[in-house]
Amino acid sequence: MNRLNKLALGVALAAGASVAAAGTITGTNQTVGSEFSAGGFDNESAGEIVISLANGTRASDELTITIAGADFSAGQTFALFASDAAQANFAGLSDDDDWTFFSATSNVITFIASGNIPQAADNIFYLAGDTGAAGVGVDVNLDQGAEGTTVTVAADHTGDDTFAAGATLFTYADEFSGEASGAFSAVIDAVNAGRLAFVGAASDAVGIDFDLAAVDVAGTLDDDDTVTVTLFGDMTGIGAVTFVDADGDEYEAVISTDSATVVASGADLFTAGLEPQ
Repeated sequence: MNRLNKLALGVALAAGASVAAAGTITGTNQTVGSEFSAGGFDNESAGEIVISLANGTRASDELTITIAGADFSAGQTFALFASDAAQANFAGLSDDDDWTFFSATSNVITFIASGNIPQAADNIFYLAGDTGAAGVGVDVNLDQGAEGTTVTVAADHTGDDTFAAGATLFTYADEFSGEASGAFSAVIDAVNAGRLAFVGAASDAVGIDFDLAAVDVAGTLDDDDTVTVTLFGDMTGIGAVTFVDADGDEYEAVISTDSATVVASGADLFTAGLEPQ
């Protein structure tokens, strides 16, 4: 009987034990042009990375921040800046003496608590990549990424804080797109005008609209960047296909038996649009 009582008491104590609260890590999600990411983007600011600890911290506890899908740029001096949630962009902040920078690799930064930190509602820290007077955001080197690819950051604490989720810092998006309208539906008159005339109440032109989406991290188009437009179909008997942009500049297509292809400056087309005739 005594053994049963002791067992019941033990179960009651376990059920009443406290559970550590979760910490959080947040970031500023920026968009990245996927088309230019083949060459990478170096030393791009990751914006604000904010870590909030919900529990007290003991001396020598470790706090690690891990990035996935990118690398932390080399040559930075990492620090945690303490503030309340109302302050942003490190305005008026100073390096927090409670946390000492310990080590950094290309994707993991480690800090160690210099002493005991009591549980408080304002245990909020900004990760900085420079210990200057005002502090700056962490710089990262972005890898190549297709549309929808993300760069994330996560935190881990050897104390009582657990982190259920990380934060998205960057999301890749298509910066350039195009859309065709209209159709080649006219008929070449095989009897009159030496096969040089279209007949019928139909179209002999197709419009192509180019769209340039706004992204936070973008490349810059110049004349070295080209757009290739190809029309597919039976080109027998067609002597020429001309592409005319919105400024009136003409581009002559190279015609084969089943296609007509033109290569033009991307910098021109994404500001002017194109219409093959």
